[in-house]
Amino acid sequence: MLDYLSLKLLSQLSINGILFGTMYGIAAIGLSLIFGTMQIIFLAQGTMIILAAFFCFWMFSIYSIDPYLSLLIIIPASLVFGRGLYEVVFRKVAGSKIIVVLGHSKCGAIKGACDHVEMGNLTALLNKIQPAIYDEKTIKDHRTADNEEFVEKVTEINVKRTVHAIMERSPILKELIESGQIGIVGGHHNIATGEVQFYDDTLIINQYSIESKSY
Repeated sequence: MLDYLSLKLLSQLSINGILFGTMYGIAAIGLSLIFGTMQIIFLAQGTMIILAAFFCFWMFSIYSIDPYLSLLIIIPASLVFGRGLYEVVFRKVAGSKIIVVLGHSKCGAIKGACDHVEMGNLTALLNKIQPAIYDEKTIKDHRTADNEEFVEKVTEINVKRTVHAIMERSPILKELIESGQIGIVGGHHNIATGEVQFYDDTLIINQYSIESKSY
C-alpha cells in the first residue's frame, strides 16, 4: 500500500510531468510551424517574445502606458520587425540549396583518431574516423597526429567519405540531390589563412560537378 508521502510524491511527479510535457509540446508545435512556413529551424522565438515584453515594460515605466494598451502597439511592431528580419536574413538562408560538408585544418578529432585515443563517450565518434585513416595509403611512416601532412590527408578523405555517406544513408537527400533540387559539396577550411577549398569530385549541383575553387 502507498503511504501518504508516496501518494503526495506521485501526485507531484505526475503534475510536473504534465507541465513539462505541455511545455515541450508547445515548443514542438512552434518549431513545426516555423519550419513548415519558413523551411528553416529557428530557435530564437523565446528571445523575440522576451524582447517584446521588455518593450512593453519600458513603455509602462517611461511613458506610463498601460501594459494591456501597449500590446496594441507592441504586437503590430513585432510583426513588422519579424517580417523584416525574415526578408533580410532568413529568406536568404532558406533559399540556400546546397549541403556543405566542411573539414578544417589541425582538427582535434582527426588527430585523436590518428593516435587511437580513447576519450570516454567521444571514443565512438573517433572510431567513425578510423575508416578514413585506413583509406589513406600514400603515407607509410609516422602515421600519427604529429605528422601534419597525414592529418590533412585523413581530413580530406573523411570529408569525402561523409559526403558519400549522406548520399547512401538518406534516400530523401539522395533523391533531392539527384533531381537537382539541392546540391552537395565537401571542402576544407584552413583555419590559419581562412581559405576554404572545395573538392571538385564531391560537388554535385543539378547533377553536374564543376571545378574546385578557393575563396
